[in-house]
Amino acid sequence: MIVLSAAFQALYAIMKEMMHSACWKIMRRVASNMIVKVTKEAEERMASTDKPIRINGELVGGCGMNVEYTLWWDSQGPEDEVYQVDSLTFLIDRETIAYIGSDLLTIDYRAQQGFRMVTPQQILAYGLQLKERWS
Repeated sequence: MIVLSAAFQALYAIMKEMMHSACWKIMRRVASNMIVKVTKEAEERMASTDKPIRINGELVGGCGMNVEYTLWWDSQGPEDEVYQVDSLTFLIDRETIAYIGSDLLTIDYRAQQGFRMVTPQQILAYGLQLKERWS
């Protein structure tokens, strides 16, 4: 049996209510305390695959460092956190989770912008495409 903090129980209750909405597919992960949400539009664009999808953050740049995010099909590594959102499986390494820096990550899709990764604090990335790793 897992014992959850009162704050996490309150958050879970809110998320459970949102699960009844057809627009949001929600998954909770106790281990890292991060919640991954996938909008209906993003799920429709990703649903054509049964391969796991890696969310990767890479620190790039010289003096002005920033994080570049990518989405690609991949296989699970030993250090990955696995997030199951309905039929979609997401793989995120701990370093990328630290770069995300939020307890909530939303993956959305817009025709003019491609995939977007958004937290309550900021838009992490937009214009993303789901692709093969080395393409």
